[in-house]
Amino acid sequence: LPSSQPSIPKLLGLARPESVALAIALVFMVAGEASGLITPLLVARAYDSLVDPDLPNEERMAEISRIMAIVLIVHAAGMLCSFIRSSIMAIAGERIVARLRNNLFSSILKQEIAFFDSHKSGELVSRLESDTT
Repeated sequence: LPSSQPSIPKLLGLARPESVALAIALVFMVAGEASGLITPLLVARAYDSLVDPDLPNEERMAEISRIMAIVLIVHAAGMLCSFIRSSIMAIAGERIVARLRNNLFSSILKQEIAFFDSHKSGELVSRLESDTT
């Protein structure tokens, strides 16, 4: 492969300093998705309580209210996990892009003077911005 082609190992190398943050984001992602999968199970338990002929009316309503409160808490926790995950991912992504820009800028600065004669500075700045987003 030509060196101008991005490679997965190079990209993972840039992301290595963010590996702890990305692992934490993965945990929050799993927790957020799990909350979405638990909700139908809880609603099914509420429905079972609703159709249970052995439960007195007051006990039935108390059980349904309790389960629905749990559903709301689980849903809110899932939303919070999703927010935390997306925030961590956004921060990690911005840090990776900043690292890539710094590497590219350092590489440009190491070029010979003749390089700058054949490449316009505006073109280099444009490439620095557009190629790293």
